[in-house]
Amino acid sequence: MTNPFGDEKDPPKLTPGSYWYVPAGAEHVTACVSDEPCIFYFYADEKFDFIPIEK
Repeated sequence: MTNPFGDEKDPPKLTPGSYWYVPAGAEHVTACVSDEPCIFYFYADEKFDFIPIEK
């Protein structure tokens, strides 16, 4: 998976066991870049907003 912020061109690839943090208000895209399906676990200890955007 990748999770680029804004227009980031070469985001790191997350491998099994990786974790990732998104600061409040940060625009990002989550993408599966594997030949195999991607499965991820999401955890938040407080409320959050999810606002889809179109690029």
